[in-house]
Amino acid sequence: LLTPFKKATCVSHHLAHAYSAYYLSPFTNSIVIVWDGIGSYMGQITENISLSSSDQSGLRLYEAESFYLAKANDIIPIKKRGVPNPKEVMEIETLPADVSVNFEQSLGNMYSSVSSYIFGDWRESGKVMGLAAYGKTDRFADVKLIEKNDLDLKVIGYDFMQNMHSPNDWNEANIQGYRDLAYKVQAELEDAALHIATKLYERHRIPNLCIAGGIGLNCIANGKLLLNSGYKSIFLPPSPGDSGSALGAAFFGYLQEGSSRNRF
Repeated sequence: LLTPFKKATCVSHHLAHAYSAYYLSPFTNSIVIVWDGIGSYMGQITENISLSSSDQSGLRLYEAESFYLAKANDIIPIKKRGVPNPKEVMEIETLPADVSVNFEQSLGNMYSSVSSYIFGDWRESGKVMGLAAYGKTDRFADVKLIEKNDLDLKVIGYDFMQNMHSPNDWNEANIQGYRDLAYKVQAELEDAALHIATKLYERHRIPNLCIAGGIGLNCIANGKLLLNSGYKSIFLPPSPGDSGSALGAAFFGYLQEGSSRNRF
């Protein structure tokens, strides 16, 4: 029989991801990056952290990307970006003109939006990564999807995506366009990921990196981080996606109860 628990402990979505990566890693000191589609509502996060978000005209903000310093078996927040939940935005009947097509997205939402457009399913992001290898650089060369500034990202491609035609229409006339779009979103994701990872390395000079969240499933981006960002070692948990966050939440609760064990 299960022993009745004494209390329920809440942990943010991204912090659970961070625990799932760091406490399974072989590292004592590490930078931890969590990036995915959407995390917890910012108003319910108890972490003492610097929040990065633009004016979103009163919209509720949720975790987009979070950066942590894991040191001496403790996870210390560095910075977190907040963005609106696309589902909530679409449910609002009247939006300010500057929000209706230009609200910020997470890196994960940007990528899954392209997956929905090309394949009709946001869960086919792995196919987008594979399709990118067949794309060409010139079709969307003048389109900018992400702006970068130090540890801040601004995903600005929503307007561009809304004006695309022929979603998930796999006839001969559209196929190369899908390939080129996949190439574009993959290239910008890799560039943004490398920018953030490198900035964190330059700031903290810790040679180890843990990655969690759905973007962590992008093995092409991970490989380029290992080759080009300065880290000597990169660790991803066996399940960097949302199923792994359940394990991270268990680690969090176990350690919060005073366990002396710090590796699993």
